[in-house]
Amino acid sequence: MKRLFNYSLFTINYLLLFFLSSCSLNRYVFLCEEKPFKKEIDAILQDSLLVPATVGIKIVSVKDNSVLYEYNADKLFNPASNMKLLTSAAALVKLGPEYRFETVVYGSGDLEDGKLSGNLYLKGLGDPDLKTQDLEKLVKDIKWHGITEINGDLIADDSFFDDVRQGAGWAWDEPPVYWNARIGALSLNENLIGVRIKPGKEIGDSVRVTLEPSTKYVKIDNQGITGASGFESNLTVDRILERDTNIIAVAGTLAVDSKGITVWRNLENPPLYTITVFKELLEKSGIRLDGEIKIGISPLDSVIELGVHYSKPLIEILYYMNKTSSNFVSEQVLKTLGAVFKSEPGTSEEGINVIKDFISQTGIDATKYRAVDGSGLSTYDILSPSQIVNLLVFMFKSFEYQPEYLTSLPVSGIDGTLRKRMNEPIVLRQVRAKTGTLIRASCLSGYAITKRREIVAFSIMINNFLGDVNSIREIQDKICKALVNF
Repeated sequence: MKRLFNYSLFTINYLLLFFLSSCSLNRYVFLCEEKPFKKEIDAILQDSLLVPATVGIKIVSVKDNSVLYEYNADKLFNPASNMKLLTSAAALVKLGPEYRFETVVYGSGDLEDGKLSGNLYLKGLGDPDLKTQDLEKLVKDIKWHGITEINGDLIADDSFFDDVRQGAGWAWDEPPVYWNARIGALSLNENLIGVRIKPGKEIGDSVRVTLEPSTKYVKIDNQGITGASGFESNLTVDRILERDTNIIAVAGTLAVDSKGITVWRNLENPPLYTITVFKELLEKSGIRLDGEIKIGISPLDSVIELGVHYSKPLIEILYYMNKTSSNFVSEQVLKTLGAVFKSEPGTSEEGINVIKDFISQTGIDATKYRAVDGSGLSTYDILSPSQIVNLLVFMFKSFEYQPEYLTSLPVSGIDGTLRKRMNEPIVLRQVRAKTGTLIRASCLSGYAITKRREIVAFSIMINNFLGDVNSIREIQDKICKALVNF
C-alpha cells in the first residue's frame, strides 16, 4: 500500500513537472515568435520616408489586452478619417443599428376640393441618405391626399441642426469637391450635383453639359470646347457661388472621341437646394404652388402630416460611411447625436460631447484627446494609437454591436478604401480597418487575424511626412502583412 502511494505521488509529480515544462516551452516558443515579429516591424520603420515623419503604433491581442508591439503609442496624432471609428461606434451604441432618420411633409390650413389653403412644410431630421427618388415618393403621398394646388408657400425646415455648414478646422480654400460637402438637417443627394460632360458632334462645338438631378437651382456656364480626336483633355469643372446662385463653370477642351466624364461638385445652402428640387417635382406631378419657396420652421400644432420618408437602418448608413469614408455622412450623424441626446438644434459641439460621454466608458480620458468634428476632415482633431486601440477592443468585446461594427469596416483587398490594398493571398480578407488621409497625415486602424488565428486590434498613425502618400500606405501594408504572418 505504501509503495502504491509512493508510485502515485511520483506520477503526479512527474505530470506536474511535464505540464510546467510544456508551459515554459510554449512561452519560449511565443517569445521566439514575438522577437522576430518586433524586429520585422522595427526594420520596416527604418524606411527613409519616415525619417522626418512622426510615427505611432500600437498592436494588442483583443483576448487579453496583451501588447504585441508599441511605439509612440501615447503620443497625439492627427487621425484624419480614423475619427470615423469614434463617430460610428458612438452612433451604433447610442442610437442603435436599427435607428432610421425621418423626412416629414406637413400641411397647414384647410384642405378642400384639392386645394390646401396654407403652407406646405418639408422638415429634415438629418437624413444623410435622402435622394431625389425619395422626394418623388413624398410627392406621391401628397397627391394621395388629393392635393392639386397649394395656396401658400413651400417652406424648408432645416431647424433640427444649426446652420453651420462646415466643421471647425476645415480648409477654407478647399475646392468644391464631394469630400467637402455642406452639412444640413434637410439635405439632398449628399448636397452634391452630378455634372456629366460629353463632346459635341464636331470639332469646335461646345461640349454638352447635363446635371443630375436636373434642376434650375444650379446654373451652367459652359465654355468647354470639343477638341480634335486623340487630344488630351484639359477640361476643368468648378462650382462658383455668385449672389447666392450656384454656377457650374466648365472650361477647357474635351476630345471629340472621348466617352465623356462625370464629376461631382458640392452645393451651397442645402435646404434651399432640397426645397427647390422638391418644388420642381411637385410641379412636374401637376401640383400647383401659388406661393414662394422659403426657409422657415414648421409650426408645432395646427398642421397635418401628409407623408414621412424613413431612411435605411443606421447600420446600412454606417456601412456606406466607413467603407467609402464619407465625410458628409459622418457630420450628419454627429449633429444627429447632438440633437437627439443633448438639445435642438444639433451642433457639432453637442455631438462631440455625446461621443465623449460614450468614449469615457472605454476608459479613455476625455481630457487627453481633442475632437471637433465627426469625419476627421479637421486639422484640429488629435488622438493617440492607444486611445484608438482601447476603443477597438471595447467594441470587439461588445456582443450587441461587434458584428455591425466590424461589418462596416473596409476589408483588405475586397472593398471600400482597402479594395486595392493588401490583395496578396496572405493578407486578403485578413484585415478590417479604417483608412485616414489628410495632407501630411495617413492612418490605418482596425483588426487583423494572425497565423495563430489570434484577433488583434492595431493602430498605425503617421503624420508630418513628405512625399507620396501611397508610399506611406505601402509601409502600413507591410506592417499589416507582418502582423497577419505573426
